[in-house]
Amino acid sequence: MVFAYTIDAALRAYDRGWDRAGIQLVAYGTVVFTAFLLSYRFLPMEMARYPWLFGPLLLVAMSSVVYGYLRTARLWEPKAAPAKPLEPQPELV
Repeated sequence: MVFAYTIDAALRAYDRGWDRAGIQLVAYGTVVFTAFLLSYRFLPMEMARYPWLFGPLLLVAMSSVVYGYLRTARLWEPKAAPAKPLEPQPELV
């Protein structure tokens, strides 16, 4: 999930121009995904020994990327233009 959101954010940022929020989200997603891979490779026994510590930790890290993606994607959505006020039209009698 972290990988998919990071790739999607990178592609959206590339299309829209690399703004600060896009760069930060892609960098943060990359760091979290790398940390996941390294922990799966080098810490599996410790993670299995302390599941009540590492389980919520992994879920919080994943949720933080999803939350950051949703906040950033909301900034990228186009805003609706305000409607022009209607002028009264003359009536035919």
